[in-house]
Amino acid sequence: MQNIFIVIIIFLSAIAQTSFLPNFFPNNMTPDVVLMLIIIWTAKTNFNSALVKTIFAGLIVDFFSFGVIGVNIFSFVVVSFMVDSLCKRFVVPQSGRKFFILAIIIILGTIVNHIILAVFIKIIFSYNNFSWDNLGLLNWDIVLKPVYNLTIFMMLYLPLRKIDKFFTQQNKIIAKNNV
Repeated sequence: MQNIFIVIIIFLSAIAQTSFLPNFFPNNMTPDVVLMLIIIWTAKTNFNSALVKTIFAGLIVDFFSFGVIGVNIFSFVVVSFMVDSLCKRFVVPQSGRKFFILAIIIILGTIVNHIILAVFIKIIFSYNNFSWDNLGLLNWDIVLKPVYNLTIFMMLYLPLRKIDKFFTQQNKIIAKNNV
């Protein structure tokens, strides 16, 4: 049940990210809803638990964005690994500061994702005349995208927390009935 629900969340988030949200945001500035989900799931569990969700989410975003298959998968896996490493060092469970530390991790994850996607896309589509100078990393995209992603993070954090608590309680009830 929980896995089906996660697949539906990823599917709907990818549709919103690739079809609905681009109508309201400037070019290349669409919030990364799926990336926010991956960061939240990785921060709540660990890299190994979130890896299958991360690969599936990257594949779905690659399909819906009509991009090169594997670019978002690689980027999401790298960001997920980074989030896991940072969370092991800085996030204290049940701390009031956890939300703010996650916000900083969101900013870093967004920047890393943006850089990886920019480099891969530049390499894939202009291999012969690749230049670090025209990569476009030092523009407003790198500043505004984390702000948009933080907004999405704030909208997703509490509902996902409540859904997680619901499934945790359901799993406890099922385990209790099986004993």
